[in-house]
Amino acid sequence: NIKSLWSDNSGLPNTEKYLKATVTTEVETVVTVVDTYYDLLGTYTVDSESHISMDSNGVFKVLSGSGGYRVAGAFTIQGTANDVLDIRVVKSTDGGTTFPIVVNHLSRVVNNLSGGRDVAFFNLDFLAQLNENDLIKLQIENKTGTGNVTAELDSYVLIIGI
Repeated sequence: NIKSLWSDNSGLPNTEKYLKATVTTEVETVVTVVDTYYDLLGTYTVDSESHISMDSNGVFKVLSGSGGYRVAGAFTIQGTANDVLDIRVVKSTDGGTTFPIVVNHLSRVVNNLSGGRDVAFFNLDFLAQLNENDLIKLQIENKTGTGNVTAELDSYVLIIGI
C-alpha cells in the first residue's frame, strides 16, 4: 500500500489522451442573424474517453496533460441549399465563461442535392495547444442567410493528445 502524490502528472507514457463524441440526437440550431456563430446543437454521446471528458453537452474538458492535441471529426450538416456555412472550434481558459480563442475553422457550401436533403460535409482536422482544464466546443455560422442547420446523426468529433 504505497501511496504517492504526483504533481503535474499527465499519465504514464503508454497512456493515450483522447475522447470520441458522436451526435446521437439531431437538434436544429436556430440561426437568426447572418455571420453570427451559434453553438452546434445536438445530443453528443461520449463513445470513449481518457484524460478528456464532456463537461456539459458538446463542451469538452482536458482533465490532465497540457500539450498538443488533434481535433478531428466528420460532420454532415443539413441546411439551406447553396448557403455557406462555417464550423469553428473555440477554446475557453476561464472555465467556460467565455470562448474567445478560435482554434480553427472550416467553410463549406450546402450542396443542392435532389430529394430535398441539402447538406454540407465537414471533415475536421485541426491542431490545438490545450492545457489542463481548458474547454473546447464546436460552433457554426451561416455566412449567407438565416437558414437553420442541423448536425446529422453519427457526426462525430475526436480529441486526441499528440
